[in-house]
Amino acid sequence: ETLYDGLVKRRARKAVCDGEKCLGSLMNQKPQNKPFAPQEIKEKAEDFMKQYYEENKPSVPLETRMEEINKEIAEIGTYTMSTEELQFGAQTAWRNAARCPARVIWKNLNLIDKRTVESADEMFEAIKNHMKLSFNGGKIKPSITVFRGRKPGFEEPRVWNGLMVSYAGYEQEDGTMV
Repeated sequence: ETLYDGLVKRRARKAVCDGEKCLGSLMNQKPQNKPFAPQEIKEKAEDFMKQYYEENKPSVPLETRMEEINKEIAEIGTYTMSTEELQFGAQTAWRNAARCPARVIWKNLNLIDKRTVESADEMFEAIKNHMKLSFNGGKIKPSITVFRGRKPGFEEPRVWNGLMVSYAGYEQEDGTMV
């Protein structure tokens, strides 16, 4: 079965690639992720849920789930995905990442749901745990750790370094590597 991304055609942000160059590998040099208006959130949620329900068979009817989502958006300006919806969203994003050669194993993506983390110390511990779990004793396990999104009236969680681990080493005078 071949699955196609229907959301890419309706993306909200300008693509960073064209016929001459692709900047898709740059790490969020100039953040463009401003909060969406409630109506935009409703529209994006409906698009996402239609795709989720098309590829999965949840027990709750789509209409019921959309009523819950719209109520939550009206009350607090956003909504919370279930763990299953978040897993699907993460896997689908990886599946649809055209420049990623490892995306063929998108269904193996391990979700580490850390949306309840609030402090920098908790985030640091979660990131260390992510590295331990994903390195998996040398047998890499594709993983994503998800922290909470924006919540109106709350400071947003931020990871300022786009990479958890870099690929740089420095040889010391005694020949050891740092």
